[in-house]
Amino acid sequence: MRTKVSRRLVIDASVARAAGGEDAAYPLPKQCRDFLKTTLAVGHHVVLTPAVSSEWRKHESGFAMQWRTMMVARKQSLYVNVPEDVELRDAIDGASATERDRRAMLKDAHLIEAAQATDHTVVSLDEQVRALFGAASARVGALKSVVWANPGREEEGCPRWLERGAPPQLHRRLGARRTANKQRSVGRAPRRSRLFELGSPCELTLVHLIEAQFLSGERRITAAGARGARRPAPPPARARRAARGA
Repeated sequence: MRTKVSRRLVIDASVARAAGGEDAAYPLPKQCRDFLKTTLAVGHHVVLTPAVSSEWRKHESGFAMQWRTMMVARKQSLYVNVPEDVELRDAIDGASATERDRRAMLKDAHLIEAAQATDHTVVSLDEQVRALFGAASARVGALKSVVWANPGREEEGCPRWLERGAPPQLHRRLGARRTANKQRSVGRAPRRSRLFELGSPCELTLVHLIEAQFLSGERRITAAGARGARRPAPPPARARRAARGA
């Protein structure tokens, strides 16, 4: 059944690589295959820029290659020449916490650029770069409205989402994921200082001091109980010698 609303989807080569055939037995190949089949059946379009097309040709499975041919035959492939967005890439560079994060995001920046030129929707299995883009959206406004779907996560319900027209739901947006992560962190108990982590020299020393004080007090109490009433302190040695000489 074809949907009334057709979306232009930027589908990463990770989905094309993982998509299995009709005899696929494992969950991920089946999920990616079903996602592509549903995309074709309901009438969505796949966005193919030179960078996306190049990655597809390198990594696509046999099923994905046949699917792409059918998408072309049904005029559901959209070829778009999207130039690099220098401003976007500079902003991503500035928002990167580490060099590794910077390389990971810039490697997939072409997906964001293609999404911005079409319907702001990326489909990818890469949860690591999804999280990086989500965190960077705090400083890179262009990332906030980008919808990101992962057909490899069953809980996301991607086939049903496609059937409903692949709407830009708030919880799928990169900016919303950053907000959700921030909200989850609110209300947590403050982390204990590493100075007093269990087993650390500082904590062991502190425990030993408390234990020694407790045991010392316990010995004083026990000794006092055994003697009964408290006796007066014995006289000094000089006083005892003087008493014997008297």
